[in-house]
Amino acid sequence: MPQISEAPFADIEDMDKHHPEEAINDRVRINNEASRIVARERPDLALVDNCSTPMGMAMGLRGIETFVMDMMVQPDIVDRLIDFGTKVSELLLKNTVVEETDAAFLAAAYDNPDIVGDEPYERLSLPGVKSMTDIAHDMGIPMIFHPHGVFSTEDRLELLKRTIIKTGIDGFQFAESNDPEGIVSQTDGRCVILGGLDPYTVLLMGPEERIVRKMDQYMDVLSGHHYIPMCSCSLHVGLPIENLRTMVHAAHTYRERHA
Repeated sequence: MPQISEAPFADIEDMDKHHPEEAINDRVRINNEASRIVARERPDLALVDNCSTPMGMAMGLRGIETFVMDMMVQPDIVDRLIDFGTKVSELLLKNTVVEETDAAFLAAAYDNPDIVGDEPYERLSLPGVKSMTDIAHDMGIPMIFHPHGVFSTEDRLELLKRTIIKTGIDGFQFAESNDPEGIVSQTDGRCVILGGLDPYTVLLMGPEERIVRKMDQYMDVLSGHHYIPMCSCSLHVGLPIENLRTMVHAAHTYRERHA
């Protein structure tokens, strides 16, 4: 997966040399044209706009380790970074949703209580998730939130519930290492649940029998709920497309195979 080799705001003084509006460039036009091509060629598919959370944007601009250090020793810088990240993320959401867009998706690898802790996650991440969700709703589309980290343990279930209630999200995609029973105990009646197979240890590595078996395990728990089967995170470069077809087919034929 692409990685930032050098954080743009490793030197915090560089933030004052830039403006959030710089994010609206030719890449946005290319992104939107690609979205329209997908919608035109595959109108049967849902078109989902992928955006970063404000906190995730801020951490990417500053560098994860430096941002975490700032949280401990320079909280005023954290506030400035999140303000900048919020403006960038909101601008991108407003400018990358096209007429064909069915939903927005907040990717949040860094909005992770396992990294930053429960209290900073709730205090620093969720207000930005809510602002992005409000914008999506104003545009007439639902919002899906995908934070990394484990939310299904007993000590995190209330945090998951507050995540859903405070932000108004319409969908929650759980990441790897989460127990689906714990997740669905908090999403039921509140939002749609998404997630499933580990993209590396299961989808990439296979084999077919293991992919089907793992998908069946998730479907056994979640098929009676508001669940969209999928993998737990991004697809890896080099993933055999046949493995993805196997996952989709296993989900589509689950009831037929378990009648």
